[in-house]
Amino acid sequence: MLSNIIFLKPYLKPTIWGGVHLRKYGVQSKNKIGEAWLVSAINQHESKIKGTNINLSTFFKTHPAFFNHTPYHTYPLLLKLLNCNDNLSIQVHPQNKQLQKNEAWYFLHTNKNTKIICGHKARSKDDFIQKYNARAWNELLAYTPIKKEDIVYIPTGTIHALLKGVVVLEIQQPSDTTYRLYDYDRELVDPQRQLHVKEALANINYLPQSIKPVTNGYLSTPHFTIDVIHNINTKTYSFNADWLQCFVVDGKGTINNVKIKRGDCFLLSHKWTNFTIIGKIKIVFTYIKTKNG
Repeated sequence: MLSNIIFLKPYLKPTIWGGVHLRKYGVQSKNKIGEAWLVSAINQHESKIKGTNINLSTFFKTHPAFFNHTPYHTYPLLLKLLNCNDNLSIQVHPQNKQLQKNEAWYFLHTNKNTKIICGHKARSKDDFIQKYNARAWNELLAYTPIKKEDIVYIPTGTIHALLKGVVVLEIQQPSDTTYRLYDYDRELVDPQRQLHVKEALANINYLPQSIKPVTNGYLSTPHFTIDVIHNINTKTYSFNADWLQCFVVDGKGTINNVKIKRGDCFLLSHKWTNFTIIGKIKIVFTYIKTKNG
């Protein structure tokens, strides 16, 4: 194991809406994989250090120097690949501080005229519930056009859903709590896909929202930052972070003379937050800025 870079093996999650398009990024499975948890320390859904049987949560606890002795007691981020071969449930994340899950999507693949559900058009909670009970989706839900390489931030409390035909890199806080408001009647086929209507209605942000895609490859929030780098030839980079999560979207090359290629997911220690990349390669860096950043 290299001291300043570790490669991760994802936890793979088959889903009813999954497919086979993650194979492009090295995800091999006979099942219809909906989610590859690239960087995860969530119990029973953990990524592992490649070449070992060490879970990320264990590595985080036993190698504090790698993470610059960050004050977080548990690993504070979750990075996933999503293959949406069908529509995902219309859902909301809890606003409770212990369960909250702010997240963002970076779109790796879209189709022509791709849209997502992000926010709503109701005038009030009562208006929302009335339209929801009537299943008046076009009057209730806000649809946002999306194209490849867009980034969309989904604050907790925002009603949202990814729709059929997209592949997404998702960065979020490490909560696995989601309240489903509508699931296209899948709960009738799969009892494990329960709806959580009461909880969802209690957590939706009913204020007017204006959520627009970010198109320049960079998003900074209080919870995490996304920075997409399109490297050509040789260039040196510097990040203000205690460590970096890295996912190679396309191409191949080296980072500080270590070979990397499309589909690789790795962590860089704080000692390597200054590094040199050689090659034509696209990498998504996700991280938490240090307080002075």
